[in-house]
Amino acid sequence: MARAWLMILVFTIALLFFAIVAMPARVIIKEQNYILAGEQLSLTKVSGKLLQGTARWRWRELDGKVRWRLQQALPVPRIRIRIDSPALEAQGGIAVSLLGNLAIQNLALNADVKYFSEALALTVGGADGNLLGELEEVLLTSEGSVSAEGVINYSGGHIHWANGSATVGPLQLIMDRQSTELTHLELRASSSTELYMDGSINGRIFEWQVYRRWVQLLGMSQGGAADDVVFKISDQW
Repeated sequence: MARAWLMILVFTIALLFFAIVAMPARVIIKEQNYILAGEQLSLTKVSGKLLQGTARWRWRELDGKVRWRLQQALPVPRIRIRIDSPALEAQGGIAVSLLGNLAIQNLALNADVKYFSEALALTVGGADGNLLGELEEVLLTSEGSVSAEGVINYSGGHIHWANGSATVGPLQLIMDRQSTELTHLELRASSSTELYMDGSINGRIFEWQVYRRWVQLLGMSQGGAADDVVFKISDQW
């Protein structure tokens, strides 16, 4: 009798595994509109299997294709994801823990700043150039906190605002995670250790300060020390 129950258990597990592997992606991943940053994110043309498939996405004026495949099943499921569009190319791994935390690992991204600037339709101005990012991990917890470790490089380019414009050289945003809750942020020139801006993400609290050195770079300074803090912002989500 014990042998029979064991055979039934093995058969049931095998059947469930086959069902998951063979399940069409559209059964779970619905073609519909989601909300991202207050705007509709449309997901259409879902195809392939649940563990390996593709879909089209559109957000504001941006659109492209997303691909995914199961990379690791145990001990924590990990999915390899790739996003392709004229504005953004990105790839990395996504893992979800039993506690509901989401980790995006080894994320490589290449983004066209002008595309995003136009899509966001910022009334305060815009920019062009390219972003190249290498993020070891971005962690989003079930409580809503965010932390990250990695570097994003900006190629340099033209920045414009309501009453002026400027051309800036290459910049580097460094994200140094101190703990699962705290990430220190620094924006500096790629060839210098002098800070233009810095701040932190602490749980769900974002703090940022701008130094006069940045204002001088944009040709807007009326004097004062380069290390003076001229602007601060704090927000919570």
